[in-house]
Amino acid sequence: MSECIGAPAHQFLERYVEGSLPEHEAQHFEEHYFDCAVCLSELQAVQTAQEQLRRHPVAAKTPKRVLNWPLLVTFGALAAALIIGFITLRSFRQTPGRSTGSPAASAPVQPDSSSRHPAEDVAELSSLADLRLPSYHAPTLRGETAGTVFQQGMTFYASGNCAGAIKTLSRVNQQSPETVAAQFYTGVCRMHSGNLTGAADALRRVIAAGDSPQQESAWYYLAQIALARADAAEARGDLERVVSLQGDLENEARKQLAQLPQRPGEK
Repeated sequence: MSECIGAPAHQFLERYVEGSLPEHEAQHFEEHYFDCAVCLSELQAVQTAQEQLRRHPVAAKTPKRVLNWPLLVTFGALAAALIIGFITLRSFRQTPGRSTGSPAASAPVQPDSSSRHPAEDVAELSSLADLRLPSYHAPTLRGETAGTVFQQGMTFYASGNCAGAIKTLSRVNQQSPETVAAQFYTGVCRMHSGNLTGAADALRRVIAAGDSPQQESAWYYLAQIALARADAAEARGDLERVVSLQGDLENEARKQLAQLPQRPGEK
């Protein structure tokens, strides 16, 4: 598609990366950029920028407003009046038997935890997300052949070519015993490519299929998607499910749980 001028990327890329593109439109876009160097390069540029932001998050700052001098004079007069009123009221209420040096009067003011900017919390949560591709090692059992569609797709996956992997894995027969594995690796490829909605849908299908070698990993990467979206509650639930399965990812899940904000009332 050398004649493409990047129109599909301009139309779909932003929603694809943020995960708001409907599943069928996301699949059509994927099928296009697999074979389009122009749109693929634009996608890769956005993915690179996202990765840099995840590694070096920048908290948003509330802009400071500059008031002109008439307003400053007005507010200054009002502040002075309030201070005088407060001193007068305090003198009126104070009784002779009460010491101004009592513990209640001298107790330090605790900092308000709500002063933390929401953008800082979002950046902190999303920085915990592990969106790297999990490793894959091809089986070496006797009798295995490298000619199945799944194994062809995983050859692309092992080389880091998610576009080729997704395209090939989509051709795995739904009745094949490799269907669940194909769904899982399609899901993590979409996650790595920025299509979080499509990734979550694929991983949930893996979980819905029941007990499989990919079930624990599917829960773990659903948690990573939740972290990338700064959804602490969903991430906690998914990570707790990983811990309950007591598999290879249990320790990683426990580490991330320890870094999540505490629930109200927890100590």
